Amino acid sequence: MTFEALEQYLQAEGKRKYALLGARQSVWDATLADCTEAQRRIMQYYLTCLTACERAELDFTLLKRFAIHAARMREQMPWTRALAEEDFLAFVAAYRINAEAIVEHRERFCQMLLPCVEGKTAAQAALAVNLWCGCTAGYRMTDGRDASPLCVYGSTNARCGEEAAYLVAALRSVGLPARTITSMWPMRDDGHVFAEVLLEDGWHFMGGCEPEGILDRGWFNEATAQAMMAQTTGFSLVGAPEFHYQIGGVTFGSHLSHYAKVKIVAAHVVDVEGRPVPDALVRIEEFNSGGFIPLAILRSDGDGEARWPVGFGTVKLSAWSGQGMAEVFLDAEATSVTLRLAAFEPVEGWQTICMRVPDGKTPYTSEATAAQRKAVFGGTDPGKACEARRQGFGDVDLAAAFPMLAERLAWAGDNVGVLREFLTADDEPLRAALVAALDEKDLADINISVLEDILHGAMAVREGLEEEDFLRYVLPPRVDTEELTAHRRYVQNFFTPEQQEAFRADPRLLEQWVLEHCAAEAEDAAGLIPSVPCALQTGLCPLEARPVLLTQLCRALGIPAALDKGRGQVLCKKGGEYLILMPEEPATAVLLVAPPRPEMEFMNGWSLFIRRKDGWRLVPQWHVPPRKGAYRCRVLAGDYRLLTWRRLTDGSAQVAQCSLRLGEGEKRIVRLPDLEKEKG
Repeated sequence: MTFEALEQYLQAEGKRKYALLGARQSVWDATLADCTEAQRRIMQYYLTCLTACERAELDFTLLKRFAIHAARMREQMPWTRALAEEDFLAFVAAYRINAEAIVEHRERFCQMLLPCVEGKTAAQAALAVNLWCGCTAGYRMTDGRDASPLCVYGSTNARCGEEAAYLVAALRSVGLPARTITSMWPMRDDGHVFAEVLLEDGWHFMGGCEPEGILDRGWFNEATAQAMMAQTTGFSLVGAPEFHYQIGGVTFGSHLSHYAKVKIVAAHVVDVEGRPVPDALVRIEEFNSGGFIPLAILRSDGDGEARWPVGFGTVKLSAWSGQGMAEVFLDAEATSVTLRLAAFEPVEGWQTICMRVPDGKTPYTSEATAAQRKAVFGGTDPGKACEARRQGFGDVDLAAAFPMLAERLAWAGDNVGVLREFLTADDEPLRAALVAALDEKDLADINISVLEDILHGAMAVREGLEEEDFLRYVLPPRVDTEELTAHRRYVQNFFTPEQQEAFRADPRLLEQWVLEHCAAEAEDAAGLIPSVPCALQTGLCPLEARPVLLTQLCRALGIPAALDKGRGQVLCKKGGEYLILMPEEPATAVLLVAPPRPEMEFMNGWSLFIRRKDGWRLVPQWHVPPRKGAYRCRVLAGDYRLLTWRRLTDGSAQVAQCSLRLGEGEKRIVRLPDLEKEKG
């Protein structure tokens, strides 16, 4: 953005978001009351980033602390002073990286990192910061919730996206502009997330918590050169590259040209008579992990066109609107395609497509010399340093008092003091049971007020429940990837005793209440799940979050409940009966899927999708065992697509697909082709 464009955007978008604050406008104004001019400028940018949930419940004084720190870095650090305003706001001041909990960490990280970067150039400082990250945290496969940078530091554990975000947070803490890059690799059914830092000569990449002796070096160099996507995530148009799109309040920007050879594909969406169709949904997809996953989700412009950079591999383009849909596969060299909308009709038989992968070579081939590695590492072994931190965690005396929790206490990292305070507060045995029910990440970042609320809220509704139901489906606080909050006593005070009694007698009444009172949507929900108090107070609860809210409310009111994440259904128990709340439409058809070989399982040889108005949606079949050589899938009446595939030696995929329409009460068997047998 030019400076003038930046000013116009901050003014216009800030005005729009300020209006959406509603009753919290006065809280925002009070937060800004004693801000300096520099801090106000940063807060003005933050206003454009606020998602619906953040507008409703985020502590604005927390944002102010981020702004104070960023303004100080702008004043004190030479590399921060030299930044253009847009780069400073988007890549230093920005308070959010992904979907992590917003907790204050910048000042704490800064104090630990300043000795590491003192007297160094920006490039040297970036390498030193990544060394610190590698000494304090390392890779561990964890659940889908994005841990905050403080949680990663406290536990030493992170998956790749969290490692990259941790490095970005550390770099920003000392005023170095940074962002994460998500890369998808079609040849491996996989992808990776790493970090970039902005220096005087442009952006350079690093593997998060994977220090090297030089920049632009990582184990993933070659794989990324064959990528079809390398993109950033943001929550504002500030810092967005030329090719970007927004969906659900999140801005995605393409940086693939930094890593791989790219082509710009152009989709021209037209109606049956060849006239351009504006505002059609255009999906550009690659084959990865058993299905076609989006590289970009765009809207056609006034001329019916949508453009996006991709690698030199095969992509699938599709368009969706009220006038119909269209799908085309674009080969590695082609760059333009016309998508003619029409009503969908299943194609008989199997269609086979070869999804070619790019054969690019990385331009980043430099190796660190011994002198360069010594300059960065000295005598430090980051892996050993990180393991030494882990070995120092735990509480020997507490583990002796609660031997069944010994391993979990080690997972808590430096949050073990919170667990000690909680476990030793009194002799209530449910305290240990609650700690045993916590997920690994929750052990590392849960606070005492949340623990006490869960405990006392559960004890208040324990009477009359079977012990197993209580311990498995009432006591545990975690439902999905929501941020844990102190809400159970709040819920019990929010509803009248008469309402609570009625809900326990018939949980479907609680489901009805949620659908009537907590169904407010927001175009910029950003996939975040509002807290229970926020949903009850404001009614804000996006469609995908309602089963989570309902499960939380059930548990708070003593109704045993669990979430079926695959189907978005809530399973609860009333007396001796099991109920399904928020069910999909009842299944009225049966599809029998017969693979040629027994090792071909769902998502490991075949997958199933249903057509919706905006694309093909995966139909989960995780718990369906085969019978007599076929998987019995109970499904809705509708249009379906089956996929089966095999990998070729160069990483490309031979994909076979068939479409079918199932009517009410229909039963059909489909036999999958044996691509392994046919390859000869």
